[in-house]
Amino acid sequence: EDAEGFAVVGRDNTDHNITEKMLRAERDRSQMFLDIAEVGFLLLDSDGTLQLVNQKACEILECAEDQAIGANWFSTFLPQRLRDPVSEVFKQLMAGLIEPVEYYENAILTKTGKEKLISFHNTATRNSDGEIDGVFFSAEDITDQRRTEAEKAKVEEQLHHAQKMDAIGRLAGGVAHDFNNIL
Repeated sequence: EDAEGFAVVGRDNTDHNITEKMLRAERDRSQMFLDIAEVGFLLLDSDGTLQLVNQKACEILECAEDQAIGANWFSTFLPQRLRDPVSEVFKQLMAGLIEPVEYYENAILTKTGKEKLISFHNTATRNSDGEIDGVFFSAEDITDQRRTEAEKAKVEEQLHHAQKMDAIGRLAGGVAHDFNNIL
């Protein structure tokens, strides 16, 4: 009788499982910190694909996290008129030809099709070789703030115009009064 032999190879994955649990816990903790922030946090990889968003970023973009993660930033969240110029600057940044602009403002397009004005603070992310491999940025919706500033400027201009008209009216009234006295 031929006996068939079986070889059993075992592997202790305890350390690996503990490390994975620790990494998941640390990721969840980091996400919790990002989610309590009053600004949006986003991370783009070198292709312009969203790799990370926090809760506030999802509110600004008007979409769920799973609709944002994996989406191309330029084709999904930028108005058509800005896609090419902003994408070109991003490519130059990824190639190391330019430094990231720390602060800028531009329009975005939400998932619901609404355009918003956003202020961005940016920093380049680097891989272990020191090469730029993405951009991490914060985003704040300043649409209402800019609208309020524009309305305030308009009201101030109207007030200034009214004051000029009042001054002209007083001058004309004074001239008419003086002319009447001469007569």
